[in-house]
Amino acid sequence: MEDPFQDDPNSDAPPSSASSEEKLDFLRSRLWPKKKTEDVEMKDGNNFECEDATMADAEEPAPRKTGILDLPNHLIEDIFVLAGLPTDVRINVNYGRKAPVKSEVDMEEWWFGNDKDDERAYEAKLVRSIITTCKRFYFVAVPHIYRENHIVIHWRNGHTLAGLAQLSNLALSNLRKVLIVLSASAPVIDNRGVVGGPDIELHKVDEPLSLKSPRYKELSAQWESIAARLQVWLSPDMVWFDFVCDCADLETAVEVVEPLSLMPTLRHAFIRLSRVQIPEMQKLARQVALRAVRRTHDLYGDPFPFLRLPQELRQLVLDHTDLVTPRREVEWNPTEKFHVRNLRETVCDLCQCFECPGGVHPWTMHWFMWGVEGRRARTFCNRFCSAFEATGGNFLSQLAQTCLCWRNPQYLFLVSKEFTIDARTTFYRRNRFMIKPAGDQMLPAESCMGRTEISRFLGEQIPVSALHALKRLDIVYPFFENHGYFTRNTEVANQDLCLTLAAVAPYLNIPNLTVTIHMADYTTYRDSDKDIWDYAATPIHLPPLIMFCQERTVNCWKVLAELGLKKFFVVLYRPWNWENAIEADDHQWYTLVTNDVFSEVASRSVMAAMEKEVMGPEYDSEKMGKNLLEKPMWMIRIEHLSPY
Repeated sequence: MEDPFQDDPNSDAPPSSASSEEKLDFLRSRLWPKKKTEDVEMKDGNNFECEDATMADAEEPAPRKTGILDLPNHLIEDIFVLAGLPTDVRINVNYGRKAPVKSEVDMEEWWFGNDKDDERAYEAKLVRSIITTCKRFYFVAVPHIYRENHIVIHWRNGHTLAGLAQLSNLALSNLRKVLIVLSASAPVIDNRGVVGGPDIELHKVDEPLSLKSPRYKELSAQWESIAARLQVWLSPDMVWFDFVCDCADLETAVEVVEPLSLMPTLRHAFIRLSRVQIPEMQKLARQVALRAVRRTHDLYGDPFPFLRLPQELRQLVLDHTDLVTPRREVEWNPTEKFHVRNLRETVCDLCQCFECPGGVHPWTMHWFMWGVEGRRARTFCNRFCSAFEATGGNFLSQLAQTCLCWRNPQYLFLVSKEFTIDARTTFYRRNRFMIKPAGDQMLPAESCMGRTEISRFLGEQIPVSALHALKRLDIVYPFFENHGYFTRNTEVANQDLCLTLAAVAPYLNIPNLTVTIHMADYTTYRDSDKDIWDYAATPIHLPPLIMFCQERTVNCWKVLAELGLKKFFVVLYRPWNWENAIEADDHQWYTLVTNDVFSEVASRSVMAAMEKEVMGPEYDSEKMGKNLLEKPMWMIRIEHLSPY
């Protein structure tokens, strides 16, 4: 075999006398030859393209690709959120649970229940896929889920608290918003059904808990065990803790709240011990809530110098108080004075309960509402329940944000003389005042032997200093009066009304005032059910006279029209009465509705004529917003009420 290193004049190999290192270099150059420098090509005269490859370029390794695990934790968390990781929602860790189940898998998989038909199963699968990918993902996703969501558990779901008891220590240490419900004797409503259809979870309530309850010992043992774990793992001063346990007696309430003394200092505590107001339980709830946030009282610093603020800011603040009623409507009559009307025994439109005013339930009548976001996502009642809220440290109290029940604002008129002026201004400026006879509009009203309701309201009830704030005034005249004599439309009553309007006109803000007159329409007497008129003791010759007197009463408001009144409406209603609906075997309310289209047209014509008589021939109430008037509560009550 020839020596590859023998001398060859045409070879660039080293001579045979070369050292071993030189020979190794020669072999390396043959096995891994260097890239030759390519010729430089001239392009477009002045542009040159040169490709150089050096030994360093050939030996430089390819750059390493960056993966998601190389990112910092906060960026990984942001990616999870964009991928659909639950954020700012309620997570019921017992949802769909049938009974205590011992599982080999961490309880984080129980986010939204195990039911295959659960509509939120896709979220459970997403969470499970993230936390089981790797350890890094687990330690990023789990803290986010328990830190950024509202964790809820209800004993009713499976009669167990296992969903909370089996959470990992990592999950417990990251809890920020917790709701524990041992017993809730108030309705639960699923607001998703309100939007999507009649699929509403109605009146699912628990019996008030007592020491004699069948499962009390089991519940008490689990609750004490959970409280002991929470004592160790909850982060101090970081947790919003809500606890609901409606108890049958004070003895049970004392025993139930005892484990709460083990809790670390909470940021905010809400404790409810009864669905109704019981002074002893209310006092206990207050003590427990204050002890949980380590406060000795519920006063938060020195009183704020409210009266030092500019008047505009004071008015803006008072707009968010109980001076503004829920429907911005206040009724007044000489007997009942100021009051807010509700439906009383009438069922609610949404939850079919008998507690809700206005045809729509107040949010805080229900201890919890699914599918509601924002302010009402966490609604509890402090007015009607034995409950109390307390905030620890220097945090702002959330009392006004969690209980949305309206309270009589009478206390706001007793603070000071200057404060009373601001309160009156807000009260009369922000509400619509319904002046009507006492009682319900479907029954004959008592005769008015003195001044009419509207004359007394403007002339006696409202302080002169508050008249300028009055913006919406509705006057309701009775549809029937006892003995068939309409005392509120006599010449004497009309004259008194004219004098009253002339007296208060200088103090009213007339251009910004809206006046609406509600009266009965007696033009349909001859095509209506005579039984109704017999019930009202209205002779056949009286309806035309009643309409004539009502027109004279409406004309009294010319006093304000001549001074700049811009919005004036007249609304006529068909009189009504109840009668038995045989086909439904029930009593229902019927109005005097005729099939005569010409009567309806005539009614609108009468209203327009009465308005133009006051405001002028060019006045058009439709253009001034008559169609936008809200239906008054007394009318809603009539539409919903069954007399028996």
